[in-house]
Amino acid sequence: MKAIAHLVIFFTILLPSSLIAQWTYLGLGDKTGTKIELVENEIYVGTTNGFFKKELNNSDTVWTVLGLEGKEITDFVIFNSDTILVSTYVAAPATDVSLFMTYNNGASWNDYQNGFGGNSGYNLCSSLEICPTAPDTIFARAGFCIAKSTDQGNTWQEVYESWIYGGVQGHFIYDIFPNNPETIWAGGESSFGFPYLFKSTDYGNNWQFIEIDGGGDNICRTLIRHPDNNNKILVGLREYIKLSTDEGENWSTVFQDESYSIHDLEISPNNNELVYAAGRRFGQVPDDLFFLKSFDFGLSWDTIKLPSNSNSYNVKDIEIIDEDSNDDLFFATNHGIYRYSNSLINVDEFANQNLRSWRLYPNPMIEIAMLNFNNFGTENHTFTLQDVQGNCVRTISNITTNQVIINKAKLPKGLYIFQLRNNREVYATGKLIIN
Repeated sequence: MKAIAHLVIFFTILLPSSLIAQWTYLGLGDKTGTKIELVENEIYVGTTNGFFKKELNNSDTVWTVLGLEGKEITDFVIFNSDTILVSTYVAAPATDVSLFMTYNNGASWNDYQNGFGGNSGYNLCSSLEICPTAPDTIFARAGFCIAKSTDQGNTWQEVYESWIYGGVQGHFIYDIFPNNPETIWAGGESSFGFPYLFKSTDYGNNWQFIEIDGGGDNICRTLIRHPDNNNKILVGLREYIKLSTDEGENWSTVFQDESYSIHDLEISPNNNELVYAAGRRFGQVPDDLFFLKSFDFGLSWDTIKLPSNSNSYNVKDIEIIDEDSNDDLFFATNHGIYRYSNSLINVDEFANQNLRSWRLYPNPMIEIAMLNFNNFGTENHTFTLQDVQGNCVRTISNITTNQVIINKAKLPKGLYIFQLRNNREVYATGKLIIN
């Protein structure tokens, strides 16, 4: 992906020391977690070297090996505590078995290809998704193909393109929501390096191709829909989080930072407007374990971090549970599994913790820049811009949203100092360059 010559300023007030205790390391530090799922008080984790589980509330770092050592788990679906279907990575030409089934909670595994890949010989399965209203039905990705099974993977049917048609670098089936199970979303990155989405509104029988602007070389890694409004969709890509309010017809950028890559988006089980995002940052060694948090379905974001002394973290997957009416988050990373407890779901409580963040982009600006900040209580703010001599050249008052739009208008090129303040304090200050 081509570098973008804009500086994105992202400011975060780190957690007080009392809140850092909410992070707990759960083990598997020598593994890279690829998928995490919580079922019946147990945590299941797929890694790049085997399949594991442990009890949810067991605070030690000991895991039970469920087998498939030496195999890279790409995804899995759990039908019940005994029956689990796992997909694994197979290298090109991808003729090896990629699907495995256990009927005894990992005590033994059976090859379970069952015609997945057809006569093409391309057996790689990159993504699995179970239908919440028809628990024997699975959708899966193989190259450009989308396949469907109605009998737990015993037989497969191509529902989009053919097994032999490949040429994509990343391919995913996204979460299927119980309130609208007939709508299936898939996507990834094309062989030309562009992000793409597919949508079916009839349970996989017909598919619509949807373009999404990712600024060139990019990939759609994750997608969520609002539980109460199927028109509202968030997509995570490299550098961007995009929002659609018309079921994918149009998209707006609600997060942009060229150093970030978003790998997973999840919705709080306690608050349908509360969204979490995580992934990795490029060029940061070491780099903190972090996640993003939005109380308004993606319109504004806070960053929460676990400071790192040596590791650079890459979050592959998030799982969330309701714990005493707060959210507990579980992260599968390239340095093991972590838990973040008691994530507040109430906007006012979160704001009272003094966790503030703001982003000014693009910077340098040419014609227009945006300052995004947290304004949960729609408090009145004033934005001022001064030149290097201290002269006030721009004032924007009565700001009650979470965004300030700065137009160049007649301002000359140069360095400026901005300030955003409310009736209590200076909320943000920094430099703005106009080219």
